Amino acid sequence: MMATTPRLLPSAPVAPSPTQRSGGLIRAELLSRGLSQADLVRELGWSRRRASNVWHGRRIMTTDLGELAFYLDVPPSIFVAMNEEAH
Repeated sequence: MMATTPRLLPSAPVAPSPTQRSGGLIRAELLSRGLSQADLVRELGWSRRRASNVWHGRRIMTTDLGELAFYLDVPPSIFVAMNEEAH
């Protein structure tokens, strides 16, 4: 008897989470300044994993936003405003 593989049905697109939206907005801001993940690692002393998480909006901690705001010389509240504008 041959086992069958279940077929996956196409699903509706899933809306990005607020963290993913924030990650996309942060990434866009960094790119507009000519910055990369490598810059976050080098300039902020972040691990590659941490920089990647922020870049892709996977796990963004409040401390990440504070450090990033300081690095970019912007008020931390800008990230909240950016996320609200994305809605």
